[in-house]
This record gives sequence, C-alpha cells and structure tokens, in this order.
Amino acid sequence: MKGLEKTLRFIFFVFVLGGCLQGLSGCSGKLPRTVLLQGAAAEQAKVRLNNFLSASCAQAVDSDITVGWQAYGNKSMYSATLLAASPSSLRLAAVDPLNRPLLLFVSDGHNCTLVDNRSGEAFRGGIDADFWSKNLPVGLFANHIFSWLSGRVQAEGMKLISERKEENGRVSWYEVEYGSKRTHILALESNHLQRHLVLDADESIILDVRYSDYGNKTGECDWPGLIHVEGEELPGSFTLRFVKNYSFSLPETKNFHLTIPPFFIVHEVE
Repeated sequence: MKGLEKTLRFIFFVFVLGGCLQGLSGCSGKLPRTVLLQGAAAEQAKVRLNNFLSASCAQAVDSDITVGWQAYGNKSMYSATLLAASPSSLRLAAVDPLNRPLLLFVSDGHNCTLVDNRSGEAFRGGIDADFWSKNLPVGLFANHIFSWLSGRVQAEGMKLISERKEENGRVSWYEVEYGSKRTHILALESNHLQRHLVLDADESIILDVRYSDYGNKTGECDWPGLIHVEGEELPGSFTLRFVKNYSFSLPETKNFHLTIPPFFIVHEVE
C-alpha cells in the first residue's frame, strides 16, 4: 500500500499548499523566456490580472477524481471523492477498486480528522497541529485550500512586482508576493491560470503547478479538469483529474464534520 500512502500525501499536499511550503527545495521545472512589459502594454497586463482576480467563480465543488503518481518508473492511479468549499472546507475520501472507503480526511478550516478504515484508527486535532505538517507533509493554511484546487489565486495580500509576456507566445506572466521571502509566478492565458510557480529566495523553483483541460463554466470562470504538480517535497510527479463534477453549489456545513465510529481508536494530535 506504499503507493497509496504516497498518493494520499499528494492529495493532501495539493489542497493544503497555502503559503507555507515547509522544507521544499530544489527545482521542478524551468521558466520560459519572457520580456518585461512597460508602458501601455504593462497597464493592459494589469487589467487582465485584475479581471482574473475579480471574476465571480464557483465557491464549492462536488466531484469524483482520480489521482495518478509516477516516479522511478512506477505508476499508480487511485480514485477518490471530493467535496470542497471556499475558503477552507474539505472532505476527501479515497476508495479501493470496489469503491470501498480506505481513508477519509475532513476539515472545516479549523479542525481536521483523518480516518484510516484499514487500521480502525482516527487522528483528530486543530488545523495548526504539528501532526499534520509532519505527516502530510506541510501545514494547513485554510485561506488557500480552495484557490489551489480551483485554479485561482488569493487577491488579498498580493503585491504585484512585474508584468511580463512570453517571448514567443500569448501567455502573460506575473511576479507577485504575499509578504514572505517566496515569490509566486502566475501564467495567465485567456483568463485561465495555466501555471503557478513558487520560487525561493535564490529564485529556484520549489513548486510547479500546471492547470489544463478547462471546462464546466461556473459563473464567470471555467473549472480546471487536470492539475499536474511537481516539487522536491513530492515523491514523484502527480496528476489530479476531475472525472465528473456533480455540483458547484455550496454544501451544508455538516458535511465537513465527522462522527468517528465508536470502535475506532482515536488519537488526539497536537
């Protein structure tokens, strides 16, 4: 089951990226050649970014997903069900080929519960508990979960550093910061986020997230059908595919609270 554990670590990693990215290092990709925009071209690029940030988009999703993992010549694929709501609620259930639940992770943005049906154990604690950062492997940052999942970015706290354009293409590239030593690079084309990179202080790429297969228009936005993630912290490269989206309506809050079966061993984590 080692492949499943790695895949689940990736699933959680994708949804809890936040702004922390603890322990990441190295390079997962390369940036294309770009040219710095100035004058009217820079102002037009700012307008495109502002339109993207201000768009009215889905605030929830209910989906069947598959998650693929590839590393060192090995491949794995698992199915899961996903229910998420902005800004911070998540319910994720991994299932076996017979559609039986294996692991269930639930968070309301304040508290998290992880249930392992194979071992009859449950882990429960606050969102900032060390347990989550040690085992998932990064800290949970509630305000960013849904943005990473939906191909959007947080406008709050964003500082625009520069506007660029791909040297031989139509993609606009934006360098932004959120008050930390890390820099975020956003690639926009046709109002879609194509790529979101995070660079450390020496400008090495420590995370590279790519979005594609947009469809299922929700409000003024399209939903990404495929997310590809690479990074030094991840044991390989991963893809998350939305197989079927059932709804983009906000679910009831009770869906993000979990009653643990009485016969399970419960670990209160800190």
